[in-house]
Amino acid sequence: YCPHSGCEVAWVDREDAVVCPCHLSRFSVDGSVTHPPAAGNLDTGPAKLTPDGQTLVVDVSAIIGTFFPPAIDGTVRFTVQQYPALAEVGGSVTGHSAGVAFPLVVLRASASSVIAFDARCPHLGCAVRGAQKYFVCPCHGSVFDLAGNVKLDPAKGPLTALSATFDGTTVAVKT
Repeated sequence: YCPHSGCEVAWVDREDAVVCPCHLSRFSVDGSVTHPPAAGNLDTGPAKLTPDGQTLVVDVSAIIGTFFPPAIDGTVRFTVQQYPALAEVGGSVTGHSAGVAFPLVVLRASASSVIAFDARCPHLGCAVRGAQKYFVCPCHGSVFDLAGNVKLDPAKGPLTALSATFDGTTVAVKT
């Protein structure tokens, strides 16, 4: 994540740099900042080549943050006990799951229900965070209601809703 506003960054081949899509900070291959507004370097983690020298394996668990269990048959399943923020109404978790091409945000909507969305803000793709009765994009401040509809620009479209169920213990999100 970019140290400026927490946006997800990506390698851009044509620029030979890591670029933040939110405010266009740039970072060299070693994570050092080369273009503002970011003032700090990217967090880095251990990496190694496979024995055949063809694949770089990066341990991103300390960098990216929350990981949900892998999706199985298109569904991510986990217990509230695994993510204590979901124990309380209004609590939320944003994270990634192996086998899912986008981050997820899950919010405890009531004592008996959860809601889930593709966490990418439609404005520039930053991962939104749950905030009690809203979802907020940390990059440019777009705000979405619990139905995923835009309440505050600059985003022009809604979040993509995902089917989610909760049986009192286990959450299941169809991706």
